[in-house]
Amino acid sequence: MDKIGPWFSFGFDHLQRHWQKHLVPALVFYAAIMVVVSVVVGVIFVVMMAGGVLTALLAEAIGDVGGLIGMVLMFGIMFVLILGLNLLFVPLQLGYMRGTLTLMRGGDFTVGDLFGALRLTGKGAIAMVLLMTAVMTAALFCYLPAFLVAGMLMLTMPLVADPHKELGPIEAMKTSYELMKPHFWGAVLYTFLIGMLTGVLSYIPIVGPLLVLPVAMALLMAPYLDLVDGPPLPGAQPFAPPGQAPPPQAPPAGYPDPGYDPNYPG
Repeated sequence: MDKIGPWFSFGFDHLQRHWQKHLVPALVFYAAIMVVVSVVVGVIFVVMMAGGVLTALLAEAIGDVGGLIGMVLMFGIMFVLILGLNLLFVPLQLGYMRGTLTLMRGGDFTVGDLFGALRLTGKGAIAMVLLMTAVMTAALFCYLPAFLVAGMLMLTMPLVADPHKELGPIEAMKTSYELMKPHFWGAVLYTFLIGMLTGVLSYIPIVGPLLVLPVAMALLMAPYLDLVDGPPLPGAQPFAPPGQAPPPQAPPAGYPDPGYDPNYPG
């Protein structure tokens, strides 16, 4: 668990220095969400109304079985719409991750970065579905297994989004597990704390919800940069498959962050 403090410190240090760079992309991200959610909610309302009429007609035509069929169809369509809503955000989420990684590596983060991962939508959507399925399945047993799975797979989406990686869904999940395995309980607690923090922020009027995305992304990318890139967290090693020595690795161009303090506590 010795990594939790440095991960939080690095994430918040980054936000303190570069919060302005996150501001416009975050606002565009939220604006896009509001538009899409408004459209989907409208469609869901229409589906519910039409589904109610259909259920009544089927119940009148063939009895209780018809009513049950109508309800199953209605809720099935709503499930597909809600799932589709989440998948529509995948390219924007991947784009925000790429922009955050670039910024934390010493580059820039612009609105254009939000749309820079569109070609990864397929990979990202599959990875998101697998990730959500794994966490929700674990949650059927208890909250703790859900946090265990979420902690071990927390780097899945960044491994898909990273322009230097762009791993496939299964490979990203396996790699995340191997990266986080030496930090098992730290990963679980770190995931829980991020969830608690973003949950509290979301209840702060006006400003709070705007902070959720930048804070969550910066805190997610801190362990990613530590375990995948190596620096800026002292003592970190680049990832190697089990049984192999970590290969020597030069930092990416423009890395680390120009504001990074070499005496940063590890």
